[in-house]
Amino acid sequence: MLTPGYRVLLGAGGREYEYRTNAKSTLVRLAGSPDTLAYQSVEITEARLTIQVPSSWQQLSPEWAWTPLDGTERRVGLKWVDLQPPLEAEAVMLPNHSQVLRSEPVELGWATGRRITLEV
Repeated sequence: MLTPGYRVLLGAGGREYEYRTNAKSTLVRLAGSPDTLAYQSVEITEARLTIQVPSSWQQLSPEWAWTPLDGTERRVGLKWVDLQPPLEAEAVMLPNHSQVLRSEPVELGWATGRRITLEV
């Protein structure tokens, strides 16, 4: 079934993880997870957001991030920043010690976005 929302691809440790959101980006869920994995909804009122995390994962306090108990580097969570001009969204989403070399709009036909080239 086609459902309005976004597909977010994240890479870590040489692996790619796919997350899906609803149309308003208020619900984020790891895609392709086994059906046997139970999730819990976590409300983050400060960000007006609800995310679903695996029930067996532990929260990394004081962050809004969770990790499995198996000691792997996997992690899901969020971090938000109130942007004040002239700060742009790309600057907040970049890894530490990185710099935007180029940022351009991209039309995908089914959505729009930005292609960002950066130096890390």
